[in-house]
Amino acid sequence: MAEHLCARLFEGGGGGGGEEEEEEEEEEEEEEEEEEEEEEEEEEEEEEEEEEEEEEEEEEEEEEEEEEENVI
Repeated sequence: MAEHLCARLFEGGGGGGGEEEEEEEEEEEEEEEEEEEEEEEEEEEEEEEEEEEEEEEEEEEEEEEEEEENVI
C-alpha cells in the first residue's frame, strides 16, 4: 500500500507535486543539454588540436626535406 502511495506522489498525484516534478524534469533536460554542448565543444577542441599537430608534423617534414636537399 505504501509503495502505491509513494508512486502516486512521485508521479505528481500528491496535490501540487506535479509542478515541482515538471520543474525538476526541465532542469534535468537543461543540464543534459549543457553537458552535450560541453562534450561537443571538447570534441571540437580535440579535433583542432589534432589538426594543429598534423600541420606541425607536415611543416617539420618539409623542413627536413629542404635541409636534405640543401645538403645534397
